[in-house]
Amino acid sequence: MIDERAVAKKLAVLGGEKPIFRDGGRVISNGILPPPLTAVLDEIDNTVLKRRLTFRAGDSTLSFVVAGRRLMNLVSASPDLSMAQPLIGTALSHDDEDTFETVAAAIVALTEDERPILVESTHSEESGVHTNIGIPIDRMTELMGIDLADKTQPMQHFIDACEEYYSACLFWVGGIWIGQSEDEALLARLRVVADTQWDRFRDAYGKNGHSADTPRLIILDRALDEDGSVTAAWADGEYAIFAHDQSDAAEIHATWRRIFTF
Repeated sequence: MIDERAVAKKLAVLGGEKPIFRDGGRVISNGILPPPLTAVLDEIDNTVLKRRLTFRAGDSTLSFVVAGRRLMNLVSASPDLSMAQPLIGTALSHDDEDTFETVAAAIVALTEDERPILVESTHSEESGVHTNIGIPIDRMTELMGIDLADKTQPMQHFIDACEEYYSACLFWVGGIWIGQSEDEALLARLRVVADTQWDRFRDAYGKNGHSADTPRLIILDRALDEDGSVTAAWADGEYAIFAHDQSDAAEIHATWRRIFTF
């Protein structure tokens, strides 16, 4: 029996995403967001009909037959994932604890470095797959302590990653700016920038034909005179403004690229 809720979820995901392809595969993680391990497990969780999913991270690969949100067969694995080699060509079962843990270890090894994760989804020609075997993805996420419903918010991740570089930060939450700084006077100056300039930032991009839905980063050198520069950022309906030294602008920009560039 087909899980209609799972099918509806998959259709919603496909309808809402704007996939990026590289080297013949669809990019599901840039190595930071979504977290690579979560991205792989989520892809399996979204696979209802029988498919062959091949995950790639650099030169490392894992290829499974997936059906009904279950890992059914391990088709291939790159040599560096040595723990998975004995399982190639075998049917998988959650009843075999060693197999279960080995598959989990291989997926973790594939995703443990901050490398982009690509997936290729093709028709499966492998036979011998039965619906009464396989490793359910919910059992796998339970083993790893991962909640697929808990989605990391990119802007919050960006703010946390830049904490060492900014001296004051404003984050748009629930219709108001929430401030974070030990320097109340500097935070007050940053609030003035937010109140008087934020709409202008957004309107300027709109007038130039850019989509306001696209993640953006604007660095204004020495906008606060002796107190330094201002960086404005937005993504997925979330906004942030930093006050920081001019010398830290390059690091903030590099962090932005690592998080928001696929």
